[in-house]
Order: sequence, then C-alpha cells, then structure tokens
Amino acid sequence: METQADDVTPGTDASPGAMNQTPSSAPASDSLQAEREARQVERFLFLFALIILLSVIVFDAIDSAFASLLIVILEIIFLLVIARLMGIKEIGDLTARLGRWAKSLRNHDPKTT
Repeated sequence: METQADDVTPGTDASPGAMNQTPSSAPASDSLQAEREARQVERFLFLFALIILLSVIVFDAIDSAFASLLIVILEIIFLLVIARLMGIKEIGDLTARLGRWAKSLRNHDPKTT
C-alpha cells in the first residue's frame, strides 16, 4: 500500500497545494490575476457610466447650479474611493499625484504681510 509520502519526491514540500503546482502554474496564476484586474476595471467603468447617466437625469431635474456642482464633487470623491477599493492602479497613481500637487501648492503658498 502506497502512502502520500511515497509519492513525494525528495526535497519537495509534502503539502497538497505544493504537489499540485507545476512549472506552468506561474503563468496561469499571472493570467488569472490579469483577468481579475481587467474585470475590476470593467466594473469600475460600468459604475462610472451609470453615474454619468444618472447625473444627466438629476441635472435635468435640478435648476440650482450650486446643487449640481456639489453633486459632481461628491461623485468624484465617490469614484476615487471606489477605484482605490477596487485596486485600480491608474486611479491610485492619479490620486497620489494630485495629493503631491496639492501639498506642493500648500508649501509654496506666498506669505503676505
């Protein structure tokens, strides 16, 4: 009767996950990660398009420019948060650059006397 330990070649890990991995599993896991990232981007773009469509409907019903501006600002903040939660790298990079730019504006603020 063979045991699991007999099937394992010397110098390898005997855990079931380690036995199932093959040299070609690394490209497969990279492909899976790329597919997941593509789906996250697709979901974000769907949310973005939905928010744009809903904004058009709401802006048509609202006569106040201030309320429209407030809604746009809140939508931008919401989209930035959702993008960061979904792990979209481009939006994360953009928000980091905007943060550095805003910080540089504060640091270079001329002192008035």
